[in-house]
Amino acid sequence: QSSLAKAIFYQPHSNDASVTMVQWNDLLEELHQNGYREIVIQWTQYGSTNFVTKAGYLKEVLHIAQAKKFKIWLGLYLPDGYYQVMEDKKLASAEFFKSTISKNRRWLSLLEIQSLVNKENFAGWYLPMELTHNYLQQHTRQDRDI
Repeated sequence: QSSLAKAIFYQPHSNDASVTMVQWNDLLEELHQNGYREIVIQWTQYGSTNFVTKAGYLKEVLHIAQAKKFKIWLGLYLPDGYYQVMEDKKLASAEFFKSTISKNRRWLSLLEIQSLVNKENFAGWYLPMELTHNYLQQHTRQDRDI
């Protein structure tokens, strides 16, 4: 086994709520046995879907992961249609990007209050706002700086 830390990237979806906690436990146990020690949760909210609400399954998955001593990178918020707007050649994408950053600041504050992950297991925050190669090619440096 490599001495390098292994991480897995998980992108929550609404239909994942149908996976039982026993199945989650088995999956995370298998990942741990295969040397994985970190999990990157891509987002805790996507569009209007909040994965950490009281009825959300993600809280329970995070508890299981913490019990198995995983380090957790906790993803923030990504709006519906993010990539479509960012790929648009119009400068509106810059305003959309700023607005999304602002929403992520507020979301981060709410998540900090909820303390979803204890200090020992918390690896950091993940901002799911990737800039695509196509976006970087389509926009001038001045547009990107904005």
